[in-house]
Amino acid sequence: MNKLDVKEGDAYQLNCGSIATVVEYRNCRDVDIVTNYGFFDTVRFDELRSGVIKDYCKPCVQGIGYLGQGDRREGVGLWRDILKRCYSERITLKEKSYINAIVCDEWHNFQNFSKWYKNNYVKGYQLDKDLKNPGMKVYGPDCCLFLPKDVNSFIQIQDKKSDLPIGINMSTNDTVRVTMYGKKTKFFRYIKDASEYYWLEKYKKNEIYKKKYPHLSDYLTNHFIYRICYYED
Repeated sequence: MNKLDVKEGDAYQLNCGSIATVVEYRNCRDVDIVTNYGFFDTVRFDELRSGVIKDYCKPCVQGIGYLGQGDRREGVGLWRDILKRCYSERITLKEKSYINAIVCDEWHNFQNFSKWYKNNYVKGYQLDKDLKNPGMKVYGPDCCLFLPKDVNSFIQIQDKKSDLPIGINMSTNDTVRVTMYGKKTKFFRYIKDASEYYWLEKYKKNEIYKKKYPHLSDYLTNHFIYRICYYED
């Protein structure tokens, strides 16, 4: 195959389903291409002709996320996981908290997520989207941060499983019960008293975490207020 057989604008079908267009052909081992998804690469002509080139700008995770051009290792597992949380029907059916959650457009490209990940990751911490902006259901750089496991567990908003206020369960003899953080179960005749006890214990725990993690203090205060309003609605 000589140089005259390949020219700028020639298009080739790739095995991954993308179309690669020749941008510049210098020789059979040095061909610049771009795919219909915007992926640029320099390849050999035999690779182009056989279609084995991978298109890293074509969505490959939940039909939305794509790996992009650059390093494709650090943080990729977590990136795939948050896309699944938002767009996998199997997961949203199981975890109601992920219903209507989305990943921001910027993070559809793994390269953008990877940059944020490298600048913010703390070993042993967990990714959270709820503490900074309570009520927002967006995974993105303006909403997410890495939290200690104990804080991340504490701030999770539970799904109500009955008509009773959150944290309260029916007991026998016309009473209700509340169990908090491994403490002995307490019984109440009136739901109002049980609810007040539940939120008082939550407040105490919130204050403990504010002292333990002072850099999260303002976030914890705002999120606690949001939780009370959320459950009162």
